Amino acid sequence: MANSGSLSSAPAIAGLTTELVKVPKSDGTAIWNNTARDQIRAQINSVITDYGVPTKTEMDTAHALLATPAQVNTQVSAALTAFDTAIAIPISTAQTNIYNEIARIPKSDGAVIFNPTAMAAIKTEAEDALDTAIPGVPTADSVNANVKGLGLVNYLGPTGYSLSNIIILSNDTERTGTDLAYVKKKEILCPMNATIRVNFEIKNDNVGVSTWGRVYKNGVAHGAARSTALDVYQVYSEDLAFLAGDLIQIYVYTENILNPWFLQNFRILGGWSHNFENTLE
Repeated sequence: MANSGSLSSAPAIAGLTTELVKVPKSDGTAIWNNTARDQIRAQINSVITDYGVPTKTEMDTAHALLATPAQVNTQVSAALTAFDTAIAIPISTAQTNIYNEIARIPKSDGAVIFNPTAMAAIKTEAEDALDTAIPGVPTADSVNANVKGLGLVNYLGPTGYSLSNIIILSNDTERTGTDLAYVKKKEILCPMNATIRVNFEIKNDNVGVSTWGRVYKNGVAHGAARSTALDVYQVYSEDLAFLAGDLIQIYVYTENILNPWFLQNFRILGGWSHNFENTLE
């Protein structure tokens, strides 16, 4: 006898078929009836209400508060203008400051030069450097000491040197000119620390117009100023202290540009001759 609960029985198959017919189909042959749709709609409404989803009216109201594209463009343009203005001022100031600083830099064409304060500072630095390089008392690695190392000097003084009228170096070439202020015309390099006798001769080409001559040391007046208003050579002699490496120099000038000065016989006198050297004849 067949089991009435089995799916193979005719009543079970008939019941299953009836229930499947009620299931909605994708081809639309079976759809939700009104009762089912109302239940689904009620559930959706409940979810919307629980989560507070805005209504269309609320959405429209919120959307109206948003800026339009034109308003956005206006605001962006205003912001960019404000930014440009904000950075333009410091950039302009910085450029001006740079130009002002460049304008103060000395130029090779002489359009801008060092002011007196700067020149004084440079001179001080140069003098300090020279004092270090060529000190009055030679120190290690100074120019004086290095010259000594070349065999040109004897810092304790040469053996047997003494003041005398013996010519130990001559710089006799005659020179002439019309300079109206002291100008270097002859020069001898001193090889020792010593008091040295220096001779030179000067004259003018016209009686009554003076020629002036003077011994300098390293570009600085060192001996007495000498002058003659005669047209024949006058001899001047002076004993002066020098250090090894010093430049013994003769500077001359005339009082009248129409009457030239003349210079000759620049000589070092003494009892020792080693290493004196003419550097400007």
